[in-house]
Amino acid sequence: MIRLHVDVIGLNRLPLAPAIRTEMVADVARAARQAVRDSFQSMLDRTQSQGFWGAAKRSINPPVIRDNKATIDITHIGVRLQWLGGTVKPSGRKSEVTGRRIKSLLIPFKDSPPAPALPGIPQYPGGGGHGPGRRRYRQRHPGPRQAA
Repeated sequence: MIRLHVDVIGLNRLPLAPAIRTEMVADVARAARQAVRDSFQSMLDRTQSQGFWGAAKRSINPPVIRDNKATIDITHIGVRLQWLGGTVKPSGRKSEVTGRRIKSLLIPFKDSPPAPALPGIPQYPGGGGHGPGRRRYRQRHPGPRQAA
């Protein structure tokens, strides 16, 4: 999720009625929302990824206006990282699998070297400790059932 704040500076100095001032802020906020929609549409056209950018475009909420400020919420998960970039860091919370603090991020690929064996975590062929397309089993699961 991302929250955009639109602040129209200098309106208080103009001798305008409050209704006109509010309408000006609303016009600027609508234009900002449309600019974000256009940006997402250009990314959708460029990447041809209907799933992510289409959902991000649909998740742009109408502006909420208070005083000379407007707020636009975009509620699609991951849009801040995809749109603005940034660094992804581990949270430091405890792992559901190992019970230890998470210190690094790893996304195994098919050709990744095998992960070291950890007690209570099933190993699958194919690298990364978890085979492609397989679910991760929590410690309470001994692993997939063996055919007898």
